[in-house]
Amino acid sequence: MMKIKNESLESSKIWLGLARFNVIETQRLLLRPFVSTDSIFCYDFMKKWENMRYVMLPCENMEACEWFIVDEMMKNPLGNWAIELKSEKKVIGFIHFSQLILTQKKAKIGYVIHQAYGHQGFMTEALQTIVAFSFEQFHLKSLELEIESENYFSQKLAEKFNFKRVKMSKLNHLGAIRQFYSYQLTKEDFFKYEKGESCPSTKKY
Repeated sequence: MMKIKNESLESSKIWLGLARFNVIETQRLLLRPFVSTDSIFCYDFMKKWENMRYVMLPCENMEACEWFIVDEMMKNPLGNWAIELKSEKKVIGFIHFSQLILTQKKAKIGYVIHQAYGHQGFMTEALQTIVAFSFEQFHLKSLELEIESENYFSQKLAEKFNFKRVKMSKLNHLGAIRQFYSYQLTKEDFFKYEKGESCPSTKKY
């Protein structure tokens, strides 16, 4: 569940932005709120260790998957998006704000995609969209990614969008101490690179 710290009246623009764009359509994807029946598709990738190893323990059964979606994604829906592949009308992953610190106007992004749909640019499309909307519509000042040192795909994805590695830390993840890299992208840097191809404006969607 998203962790919310120090909410104040000044956070209204952030919440309004998230509410106005709780559904975002891109070229191939629909980023939208979850419904409980999405577990039918999500269980196919959330039951596999190799697919979830950098995120969470796999779901033991369909009921556990459905409860995860309800408890983690639907109770507090703003900032949580199912990634639906429009051509197949099925959920192939999710992307969300795993932490939102309102007083600092920053968020930490987490995501996962079905391995069968990896290396086809779908996560790139989803992440670039949320990054652009975060700065242009949600009024955030910085974004963070926490990536395990062995997760080379996510590291390359972060660097593609000009996230900078700012620190290394050792954290307890799924019962083991592992090394993580923290990446950060500021609003200032986003607009600095906006004229390039890495972080397109929301006006393109």
